[in-house]
Amino acid sequence: EPATKPATKPANPTTVLPARCGLCVSEVLGTDPFCEGVLPALSHAHRVLLSPGARVVPAALRVLAALVSCEQLATGNRAPPAGSPICHGFDLTALDVARHARRGVRLDELAPFELLADPVQLFCVGLAQPPIEAGGGRTLLLTP
Repeated sequence: EPATKPATKPANPTTVLPARCGLCVSEVLGTDPFCEGVLPALSHAHRVLLSPGARVVPAALRVLAALVSCEQLATGNRAPPAGSPICHGFDLTALDVARHARRGVRLDELAPFELLADPVQLFCVGLAQPPIEAGGGRTLLLTP
């Protein structure tokens, strides 16, 4: 008769840790760094799990942009039609040639493409410090 393992109890969200942690390693970053909830997850970690001055890896999140020419992007993506709720009343159809769909774009998966300008940093979000909360809303501090 095979031995049975005792059932594992799910984590209790009210469990109190014996001490706060000095290190947080996050893997919830993908092609679109904000789609997997990294900011709320790290905000919770800072509030509940981490000791002051804890090390957070990665310590910051940089978002870069580059102007490229790529037939695959030009033919596979179109702007939503005028009147679409996504456009909030704007007609974006004139941008069809340059707009990509709402999905992550990895240049290493596009072939061929031509880099038309050097990448630029759009903003940087520090993850190592607790977030600034204003009035109970979500606040994101962006630095150029």
